Amino acid sequence: MGYAAVYDNLTSDDFAVEGAPMVGISFPLGNPNFSGKFLSNSSLSAGLLLQNVTLDGDRVQQGPLVNRPLYFAYGYKTAYFLRINAGATVMEEVGTGTVRLSPFIGLSVELNLWLGLNR
Repeated sequence: MGYAAVYDNLTSDDFAVEGAPMVGISFPLGNPNFSGKFLSNSSLSAGLLLQNVTLDGDRVQQGPLVNRPLYFAYGYKTAYFLRINAGATVMEEVGTGTVRLSPFIGLSVELNLWLGLNR
């Protein structure tokens, strides 16, 4: 869980950014026992923003599947529980149905969960 900033890449004259809380899941790219530090701190993440995004003051963006914007990102753990994410947000404009990708960056707090399914 964390906070994301979505960049509006459709307007070329303004630098429009909108933020929203996010929640998701991260899959590590490497095991610390078998790979180097870079891969063991890297992950691929997917999730959703917990509220719709309004760009340019009037264009409401929601997600195409669950009515919340979805994100896919590469993440890197910078501290014991902080992760920086950079990737893309999949959004659909309300009213027009136009689906598009927008870049985003996020900062999240990581909670490790072990499920022990093999016991």
